[in-house]
Amino acid sequence: MNARGFLTALALPLVLVAGCGGGTADVAEDPIPTVSASSPDLGDVSEALDPQCVDVWQAGETLPRTYRGCYEDDAKVRANGRYCEFGKPLITYDGRFYAVRSGRIAEATEPFAEDAGYQDVLAKCSG
Repeated sequence: MNARGFLTALALPLVLVAGCGGGTADVAEDPIPTVSASSPDLGDVSEALDPQCVDVWQAGETLPRTYRGCYEDDAKVRANGRYCEFGKPLITYDGRFYAVRSGRIAEATEPFAEDAGYQDVLAKCSG
């Protein structure tokens, strides 16, 4: 068995365990880096690090690879999702948008429990 095959075999049980549980949960994330207000010549770094949700969650756009959350006005909204068997979390927002990081954002036309597109993605996520 080559090194890649070995690493894949080693990671598979971890992915399967992470996929169990079935319910939605906050996705564990690294903290968002902060920049001191006294940092020189960085411009408006806070906007780049913490975008407004309406700017991020647009159907057909790509969810940033570094997405960890966004702001609704001044309120922080953490990334919410569930881990998928393929190793990326399926992140949801506002009960109608869903995507994996670096993936296309989709918008449900019905509640998630009834939306065929979301249910299809969820079935693929759950294996």
